[in-house]
Amino acid sequence: MKKFAAAAMAALLLLTNAGHISALTDDYVLNDEVRAVYQGRDEARDMLANLRFTDVASTHWAGEVIARTGALNLVKGTGTGRFTPAGNVTNEQALAFVLRAMGRERDALAQGALLQRQAPEGSAAGTLWSLGYLYLAMQYDMITAAEYTSALSGGDAEGAFDRTAAASRERIAYWIYMGLTAMDANAFNTGGTVQALLTFSDWTSIAPEYLPAMEAVTTAKIFQGSNGRLSPKSAITRAEMAQVLKNMETTYLPLAGLEVHTGTVGAVRDNQYTTTNTAALWRNIYIRVNDGSMEVLQYNMGQQGTIGGTPQTTEKDAIVWKNGATGGLGILAEGDAVEYIVEPNGAVWYVRVLSSGCSRAQPRQCCIKWMWTGAPSPSAIKMGKFTCTA
Repeated sequence: MKKFAAAAMAALLLLTNAGHISALTDDYVLNDEVRAVYQGRDEARDMLANLRFTDVASTHWAGEVIARTGALNLVKGTGTGRFTPAGNVTNEQALAFVLRAMGRERDALAQGALLQRQAPEGSAAGTLWSLGYLYLAMQYDMITAAEYTSALSGGDAEGAFDRTAAASRERIAYWIYMGLTAMDANAFNTGGTVQALLTFSDWTSIAPEYLPAMEAVTTAKIFQGSNGRLSPKSAITRAEMAQVLKNMETTYLPLAGLEVHTGTVGAVRDNQYTTTNTAALWRNIYIRVNDGSMEVLQYNMGQQGTIGGTPQTTEKDAIVWKNGATGGLGILAEGDAVEYIVEPNGAVWYVRVLSSGCSRAQPRQCCIKWMWTGAPSPSAIKMGKFTCTA
């Protein structure tokens, strides 16, 4: 067992050697009292693999919001490692996105499994991925009973509703409004008048039944329009839908019990322990919060041992967006300015690096705090620039 623990620890240590940091960017960061510790999540590594979409380039305008909403479990890919950012959002996809923002994915999956078991053998409902979402949408009055029936029959029944057709902006606005007000009657407060819409040249083309919803989501800056138009009858792409979900954060994050904090990474420290049958390695990322307090993001890089004679490995991480790419907590470095979404007294869900403390072509006084990838050339020293890891 001792040999197992030693070997496991050696393997774990290899994970961190390249990014180890030895200098502090905040002289008091390790001495101040820590207000809160947020641990990574068990499912983060699987989520990270799923969010590395082959069709979302590092320069894509929606890259960060896709990673962000994916980390919050609001959007998912379209299969085979793709997100299809330019594809139109269908009615069933839009309903699923909104219901996830309401925190109802677990309910939708459970309801879908129940309905599939009850479906007649050979019926389309027996394999329909959106079945539970459609049912819950009916329960929340987002769609009518006739539309639910029509969706299951392929859109031929009375009150035809084609679940695979592109969803219009005004209808998505209605679903957002109905879903969030079902969770909190005061989620929107527009005073019952139409004001924000009047600044858009095409507001009169909005269907009367969708006017209150469009006013609400426009006032809340969830829908922001383009070139003075809202285009209420138009479709919305999957990348645009990710941005809409991001714009909803001020409404749905409090309903989900999540908070957004900002600060700067002041120190990164690795810790370890070994016993006769267990080896563990974790990293504490010390954040100087903008209000001056201290918080820690904790990355459990690996715990190996045996339970009931069976080898076990655990890892707790979070999705991080940095320099146009997704990664885990291990890519955070001292000096990084960060925005992070946390569950109070619980987990860290997502981190966005707003600016890197040190990267390529940075001044010498910054780079000396980091391990160089190679010795700086005389010309680089003269220019005060050279390559370093971040």
